[in-house]
Amino acid sequence: MSSVLVAALLLAAPSEAPRAATPGRTAAFFTSAILTAAATTTLSVIAAGAITGAPVDATGRPSPIISTLGVAVGVGLNFGVVHLTLPWLTGLVDGDASAARAGAWRLSRWGLLAQGAGVLAMVVGSGLEAREFGSGQALLLSGIVTALIGGLVVDVLELVGAWQGARP
Repeated sequence: MSSVLVAALLLAAPSEAPRAATPGRTAAFFTSAILTAAATTTLSVIAAGAITGAPVDATGRPSPIISTLGVAVGVGLNFGVVHLTLPWLTGLVDGDASAARAGAWRLSRWGLLAQGAGVLAMVVGSGLEAREFGSGQALLLSGIVTALIGGLVVDVLELVGAWQGARP
């Protein structure tokens, strides 16, 4: 345990001279950021699928409101982890994590807004489906497509925004 604390303190300690953003360091940042975003997207899709599939396993039929909840959890998980992690990775190129987070937020909030609109469309579609079968399917479909596309936009714009914010 103490060796982990020592290693954390050594990694957090400022170096004597700032390191230049060499091509190798830049490649390390982009590679680790892309892998982090891909892993986060995969985990959020798995979490959303587990929540969405629960009523199917229990009753044999899907529940639109539970599917909407699953998508909302996936959206929140993906954005939260990506927004917290990618700016931190700019330390690989001596970037300022808080400036990187501000730059990432400046760009990615639009993708998050699209995801919110998609979840809202799913909520309305779920309400229509609960009232009359088949009446909210178009809204459910458009909502999930909007949320998925918004998720891809968030991941890309988080990466670009973090990079732009971290570089002076």
